Amino acid sequence: MRKAIAVMITLTIVLIAIPIWAIDNATMLRAKYETALSNEIAVCQKKSKLFSARSPAYWSRGSRETYKTLFLKKYRNQLIDGMMASQLEAKKYKVHQYLDRQFNNNFTVK
Repeated sequence: MRKAIAVMITLTIVLIAIPIWAIDNATMLRAKYETALSNEIAVCQKKSKLFSARSPAYWSRGSRETYKTLFLKKYRNQLIDGMMASQLEAKKYKVHQYLDRQFNNNFTVK
């Protein structure tokens, strides 16, 4: 009888803890994506200063980074939701590739 009660209590604790852990894990993952996106925006803003360079190659790169910064800021929540939906690993290079792919596929200069 004691063993059955102990098993029931343990099982109840585990069943309660799993949803709490899943919610906490999703929140932590979202925070990692937000941090990675903020870092990517900061890097793009630094590179966008090349826009004022005299070299056409630097000017072109600075222009692209300026547009990318605007894109990342405007669609920040949608990009994070997309990363959550695709269950992207929160590794720096994977987030960078995802953001680059989204920018290249969805952004056009008008």
